[in-house]
Amino acid sequence: MIDKSILSIMPEYIAREDIPKFFGSAINLKYLSNLDSKGMGCQSRMKLGRKNIYKSTDFLNWIETRLTAIPKRKAEASAS
Repeated sequence: MIDKSILSIMPEYIAREDIPKFFGSAINLKYLSNLDSKGMGCQSRMKLGRKNIYKSTDFLNWIETRLTAIPKRKAEASAS
């Protein structure tokens, strides 16, 4: 689902605050923080000083597990 070629431009580890550089506003940093505090975030989360970082490959895999397809509406399906 996610084009893994993005890994070629991402560092091996990515700070939470740098995620919008790659995903724009699709992922809210506060939402990530909340999921991490509930134990529902990316499991490779680590601390580097005061910063939360993720292993980029694990983060992309985690994002893929959270994606859901939007089913076509009946009108869209019959037009195809």
